[in-house]
Amino acid sequence: MWLPSRPHDRVERQVFAGFARSTPVDEPLVPLIEAVHDRVTVEVMRGCTAGCRFCQAGMWYRPVRERPVETVVAAATRALRRTGCDEVSLVSLSSCDYSGIEAAIRGIREQAPGVRVSLPSLRVDSAAVVLGRLEDEQRGTVTLAPEAGTQGLRDAINKHIGDDDLDEAVRAVFAAGFSGLKLYFMIGLPGETDDDVRAIADLAGAARRRAREVAAGRAAVRVSVSSFVPKPQTPFERERFAGEATIRSRQDLLRVALPHGVRASFHDVGASLVEATLATGGAPAAALVEAAWRAGARFDGWGEGFDRDAWERAASETGAELGEGGQGSGALPWDVVDGGVEREFLARERDRARTGTTTADCRSGVCDSCGVCREGVEMELAV
Repeated sequence: MWLPSRPHDRVERQVFAGFARSTPVDEPLVPLIEAVHDRVTVEVMRGCTAGCRFCQAGMWYRPVRERPVETVVAAATRALRRTGCDEVSLVSLSSCDYSGIEAAIRGIREQAPGVRVSLPSLRVDSAAVVLGRLEDEQRGTVTLAPEAGTQGLRDAINKHIGDDDLDEAVRAVFAAGFSGLKLYFMIGLPGETDDDVRAIADLAGAARRRAREVAAGRAAVRVSVSSFVPKPQTPFERERFAGEATIRSRQDLLRVALPHGVRASFHDVGASLVEATLATGGAPAAALVEAAWRAGARFDGWGEGFDRDAWERAASETGAELGEGGQGSGALPWDVVDGGVEREFLARERDRARTGTTTADCRSGVCDSCGVCREGVEMELAV
């Protein structure tokens, strides 16, 4: 929620505690037609402490606030009765990090035997522990996000996983009964080389081999590749978008390198150009958006609705260059917004990225002074 303290004055974020006592989640609307995600959804926590340096949500939604296990189980049980669904999705930025995840799954199954419990957002380093306890009652696809192909680049973005972590997570996915695995990666990250991109193909091939060992014919591995776009309120907010030529070159490189049997999807480069322009733009970006709308841009978040020509015309009209940006060392357009995390912390994290130095997850008890926990705002853990 955003509240201006005075007209034209600094805008500050209101951080609300008491997440567990928020609006009831057990009375979802039931559509009259078949829904894409035809399941009960219960949010188990907000916030993330992993500290991925590219992730706006991980910085913006700090600190972690978890719902009590009994609240999650009761909400899921009531919603199942009221909707007739046969699946519960426990959602958050990283559901395996919810400290009460095993107790919640066990409680839901006791109250609603036969119901599937899905965890749509998993961190690789915690996935194997939780998935290993789900037995062989699951089906469908699990998504894991290694993000980068090499250990050096994962350290730079503060992704606390190694190749062994991924191997264990892949084994756990298929041992738990799931039939599909989707791996998320990014290209165009700061400091990335062609070798980092080729390593994505190597990891995908290793995952496919491990999947076939564990699950034989039913194992399917897919790779989804997006383009890094610098986002405000993150350590990478001053980095530049890699540019269309680089992104296309690395997409082509990866298409050739990926092993047979691993399907891949790539984010549209034109959409990434627009996203990069808007994400790092200041007030002039508003004129670009209006001009694109007048040129016919509609529902651009949907692949079939994206019209690059409309954005190109709008850019020409307003003098913008799609995909250009990078804020250097001066003032940032979003300096008027207080996201909770202190600027000194973001600058420190950017410096650590350049040296490949990781920062510990503050759930471990090591506080790195990001500045969010202050004035009565702190982590709320279920267990």
